[in-house]
Amino acid sequence: MKNQLLRELESYIEKHLKDDIIINENNTMEYLMPMRSAFRIDKALKDEALPADKSQDDSKWLEKFRKKTVAKVEEGEDDLYSRCLVSDEEGLEDYINKEKSNETFTTKLLLYIDKSKLSDAEIYKKAGIDRRHFSKIRCDKYYQPKKATAIALCMALKLNIVETLEILGTAGYSLSSSDTGDLVVKFCIERGIYDLIEVNEALDYFGQKLLGVV
Repeated sequence: MKNQLLRELESYIEKHLKDDIIINENNTMEYLMPMRSAFRIDKALKDEALPADKSQDDSKWLEKFRKKTVAKVEEGEDDLYSRCLVSDEEGLEDYINKEKSNETFTTKLLLYIDKSKLSDAEIYKKAGIDRRHFSKIRCDKYYQPKKATAIALCMALKLNIVETLEILGTAGYSLSSSDTGDLVVKFCIERGIYDLIEVNEALDYFGQKLLGVV
């Protein structure tokens, strides 16, 4: 990325980056972390701090929840606590069935690919991912990609900021104003910078995780 753009990006991040704050017991704001001082945080330490992928199938989770509830009742705990557990479980399952969208990251991705008129090969090469990885995404409606992979695919499709936020939302992600890497991505999308090499140069400059890199 050209030096002029990097300077503009630095100004953009300085303007938009929001520090995480809390309200302490004295009802005053307290900064949790000075985000602006973390521009060049060591990439290895940052990656180490990232949580592991904890995606879990909803049906399995509910089944475990159900078994625990039933066990309580079978043990003879026919009290208010047990009845509340059963009631909570039924209410939770009804709520999930009602509110959960049938649209997933994969279904939304395939829709945008069809609209783009680009081939699968063109998309996954632009996104910097291999064919086997892309095949897993395409063949599994409920596949949960890593955030970096999801953003790389948005870049490959040249989605605008609204479209990007929409498709990221189906995978449970967003672009936060408290995250330097997310602001780099937002800047590039708003400026129409979709070349993965340029975007990764900007991310690397600020010590952020690169896109399309497993």
